[in-house]
Amino acid sequence: MNRCDTRVRKKEDNRMKSTYSAMLIGGMALAGLHAQALAEPEITSTEGSGTYPIGTQDIALIIRTATPAECRLASSPGHPFGALYLDFANEGNQVHQYQVSPYGPGEHRYYAKCRDLETQAETDDIVFNITLGDESPPQISYVSGLGPHARGTEAVALTIATDVNAQCRFSLNGGIPYTQLTEDFSSDDQREHRYTVTTDGRSDQTYYARCVSLANDIANDTDTPLPVTYSADDPGAGEPQITLQSQLYYEEPQDSVTLMLGTQAPADCRISYSGAYPYDAMYLAFSSTDGYTHTHELSTYGGGEQTVYVSCLDWETQQSTADPLAFTIVTPTGTGNAIEVLSETDFNAPQESVVLTLGTSTPADCRISYSGAYPYGAMYTDFTSTDGYTHTHEINTYGGGEYTVYVACLDRHTQTATTDPLPITITVPTGSDVGDDPDPGDDNPTDPGNDDPQPGGVEYMQNTEYETPYTDTAAAVAITESPSHFLIKTDNMDFEVDKHRLNLVALKSGERIVRSMASSLKLNDEAIRIGKPESFSHGDNWVEVRGWYSAADNLWYVARFRFWPDQPFVHLAFSLTDRHDDHPTEAHWDGRWEQREIENFRLFFRTETSLDYHNVGQLNAFSGGEYRIDPKIVERTAEGETHWRQEARADGTVQLFHWADNSGGTYLRIRPYQSGTFSLSLKQRPLASPYPAANAVEVIVKHVNGRDKITVDQGLAENALGSFILDEKSFVRISAKGEEGDRIVFETLELTRENGEKSVVQASRVPDHVLDTNGMGVVVKDFWKKFPISLTSKNRNIVLTGIKDPVQLAGGAGYTVDVGLNFDTDTAASQTLADLMNAPPAPSFPEWWHALDGVESHNTAYRNLINKSHAIINTNDAVSGNYGWMNWGDYQISGSYFTDGEPTENWGALQYDLGHGLLMAWMHTGDDYLWNRARASVRSSMDVQIAKFEPYLQKSSGAGLRKGECTVNFHWCQENIPEFNYHTRSLLLYAHLTGEQWPKDIAQMVIDNSAYFAHTRTDWLINDGSRPLGWALRNLYYGARLFPEGTHYSESQEYGYAQMPAGMSYTTLLNNLVETLVAHVERTGLLPGDQPVWQGQILEGLMIAIDGELLSEELQDRALKVIAISLAYFDDNYLRQRDNGDFEMAYDTSSNDWADAATYGWFWVNSYAWAGQHIDDEYGERANELLSWLYRTYQHDDYHTTRAWSGVMGFPSYATSLQTAE
Repeated sequence: MNRCDTRVRKKEDNRMKSTYSAMLIGGMALAGLHAQALAEPEITSTEGSGTYPIGTQDIALIIRTATPAECRLASSPGHPFGALYLDFANEGNQVHQYQVSPYGPGEHRYYAKCRDLETQAETDDIVFNITLGDESPPQISYVSGLGPHARGTEAVALTIATDVNAQCRFSLNGGIPYTQLTEDFSSDDQREHRYTVTTDGRSDQTYYARCVSLANDIANDTDTPLPVTYSADDPGAGEPQITLQSQLYYEEPQDSVTLMLGTQAPADCRISYSGAYPYDAMYLAFSSTDGYTHTHELSTYGGGEQTVYVSCLDWETQQSTADPLAFTIVTPTGTGNAIEVLSETDFNAPQESVVLTLGTSTPADCRISYSGAYPYGAMYTDFTSTDGYTHTHEINTYGGGEYTVYVACLDRHTQTATTDPLPITITVPTGSDVGDDPDPGDDNPTDPGNDDPQPGGVEYMQNTEYETPYTDTAAAVAITESPSHFLIKTDNMDFEVDKHRLNLVALKSGERIVRSMASSLKLNDEAIRIGKPESFSHGDNWVEVRGWYSAADNLWYVARFRFWPDQPFVHLAFSLTDRHDDHPTEAHWDGRWEQREIENFRLFFRTETSLDYHNVGQLNAFSGGEYRIDPKIVERTAEGETHWRQEARADGTVQLFHWADNSGGTYLRIRPYQSGTFSLSLKQRPLASPYPAANAVEVIVKHVNGRDKITVDQGLAENALGSFILDEKSFVRISAKGEEGDRIVFETLELTRENGEKSVVQASRVPDHVLDTNGMGVVVKDFWKKFPISLTSKNRNIVLTGIKDPVQLAGGAGYTVDVGLNFDTDTAASQTLADLMNAPPAPSFPEWWHALDGVESHNTAYRNLINKSHAIINTNDAVSGNYGWMNWGDYQISGSYFTDGEPTENWGALQYDLGHGLLMAWMHTGDDYLWNRARASVRSSMDVQIAKFEPYLQKSSGAGLRKGECTVNFHWCQENIPEFNYHTRSLLLYAHLTGEQWPKDIAQMVIDNSAYFAHTRTDWLINDGSRPLGWALRNLYYGARLFPEGTHYSESQEYGYAQMPAGMSYTTLLNNLVETLVAHVERTGLLPGDQPVWQGQILEGLMIAIDGELLSEELQDRALKVIAISLAYFDDNYLRQRDNGDFEMAYDTSSNDWADAATYGWFWVNSYAWAGQHIDDEYGERANELLSWLYRTYQHDDYHTTRAWSGVMGFPSYATSLQTAE
């Protein structure tokens, strides 16, 4: 058992506590034995009764006695102990166990008796009740809570009952499958189920319940309605009564007006300017000193009609206004203010910016709009004025061109605004001389100019084909920032991104299409709504908003909106993450994280028009579509079995297969959701030896008239099942009960109607373009790969739901979704949006990038090898099932298995820097698939692989997650350790390519973990590990190049260690670390660590530091000598060739363990190649020799694993670019 799976450990702890308690009880009973000389044995506890899945075998019946005794089993009651002959096995004569294997569904009863070894007194019958589930769902009956209830009753306790042990859920909407329901009933005995719903205290409401049997995992296909009703008397009791106490119509212009209300009882009141929202959805509060009189000042924006909405909340009853009241305030408008342009608007020479100066005839306030002739009140950017007559505003000309702006002014005395905003056109010539520097490198020796040598000592460290810096494939859009929001204008649409709350408004021709957005989730069964933004930024075509999702719950979010100038699209990348800033725990196994379960993350988009109902979901990697319309495939895996595997076919089908346990506990259930008479046939590629097929596979067809069992031979291409009448409840179940080693295979189920019409059920995956409805389209990137996930449109809402099942949210873990919205499917296809979201950027390397981390190589042999990346990575993902919202982007190192009822998988944690390798493979091939697979790995780094911010002690915060076995729904079960701090390169390169800031921020968290070790545990880095040292050298280099302000995280002091205050210089930390490392090698003649296979990364770290000119001159010379000494020692002592010509390397010097160099060779070729350029040509020849051997070796399938291929893609491009073409 993996010790890091905290939930499994918790179960074991509970078992230990139970056993210990029984021992104490037994001890007390023994103490009183002499007082009961002839007493029968006291039974302290029993185990075994309960409900089990059908097919369960070897159920342990356990009896614990307080005194030494012997126990026997009977099949019927009333027999004396001496007549029984089935003895329980026992431990110490006080713990007694017998295993039974009941057959068939239903209830099975067993009887036992125990006899005291000293007194020979025997007990009465001890009864064990065992129920094996059948193929039926639970039967639900109503118990209490429907009413009618008195008006004002908001908390209503609903109780239902089931005929079998079950778990129940409900929803406000009917027709939703059980797995998609989110509200769970509570139960003490799994038979009676309770939930207290919160209502408005007056409106009738129907809830819809469904349950799932705990015995057979079958849920209700139909709803049980639970109509909660209220009596008709005293309508609206407890609701605030609002009266208007101020005027609404004014004869004279007003700067502002005061709206005054009265309430019959103490209350709080709020106001909305945009719609009749409920009280909780309004944010602007009235002022009140007594709770009875409420005032709010409104700006009149120069006159006209203005409608506002008001709702109040009664202090005592806590009831709010059912229907918000609307008040329309009317003030007169004026004729405006004369505006004169006083500054030049047509320029003859290029300008970086121009100052627009206006004059007004009377004192006024003026505003400017860059996007349209809006009224004064709708403009947000103010001119500057000291006297009210002269007004100035600086305009950025962006390198030249023609710009039209619009101006409106508001008279300070009459409060009348410009009726028709004044358009002003400014013309500035374009030119290449504006801001140019003929050679920026001459001004800054660390900035490579056109003629300066590149860091790394080779000209192609900056890729000549990719030397253009990143520019988004989407052109700039007009984005205007105001104190309240961002206004984004495109050719088709206007958008507003709010600053007071996370909100998106979409307008077409001035009419709103989407009025708002929101987000919510459940944490420990409590609903949480997203909090207000804290910070904002924007670029040419994007706006980013960050803030606390819930500061009290340590949840943070980053929302990045991206726009296109000629499309009605928005791409929202939304990241939710745990954020702790105070190192509250040592590591993920702390009890705090066990008690932190998150589920049902939702994004809501509210539209102005009603939408057709759609409910599209992806249940697993092979069953997706509209619930209750498209077929559904569910797999079940028995205890101790490996997870289902899948293999994509060239014809688009996906084969699902499993090595069966033959007990029937592993099966596949297919629901076609079709009604009528059908001939059914299973088709697949025939199985062949060594997989026995004949009589091995059992198929159950559940149909209208019952169920049939058919044995099929999957050695055939097709097995006809027969003709059946099907309805929505019908299913086909495939299981194996033949010889050991049988396989269950499913590719297609063919259904043929009586008229010859055929349909096929096969594995289904919802594409990124999820749905179009009523003029709107929704795209969710990697939708089917991030299951379980669903998208619902209904009434005026679009709702995306992820994290559908509860999961422990460990320190720094998070969840990202990429959602695209098409606001006009009549003029733009949603597939175009999907293509744009998947489109890669222009490839380039930044100037601070080092050649050893990647260049474009033109070596033919290497390109031939890396061109296989698409096929290898895609195949490995499919066969291993590297999917699911926590897993997509990572990969499995070995096979999965089930334990304690949960699938367990061995995740690689992106070793060895898979995201970086995929980015490099995309750079070399231009393959869009590799770009998107790389993005998935980077997202995995950002969400799952790094302990972001400061959730753990300083030594773990910011560190990478180690590889290892985790349950499927608990990907972050391993430790965060500095040995896995390799994510920096992929995060920084991805940030450079996309312009996203969030991955760059996370990269600094990783860098600061390495910096912390370099500052507080230098001796440990030098003496204990080559891997963390190699990544620390690299990370400090990138920290120095990208973050001149110094360290940012883990500034608080850890007990027993030196403090790393914020702002420490990465360059200083790098020099100190290199000094210690160099002194160590000078003293010992050896690199640190006892694993030579990893020491190449230490040498690369030194090489990067030397090339980057970040070391002192004296230290640089010493470091170069250390590289020469260390490489010569490695070449003489740790690298050798076998008789067959294969290379091997010393893996562990402490045990004299040697390993095949095929994997680790990629980690050394760059060091040899660099030394060939700077130390001795012979090292370059050695690099070529190793590479040529690796090329040949990697033609074999044995090395086509994702783990090995990450080395191919990410490590050797520098060395291959120097290699003589083969």
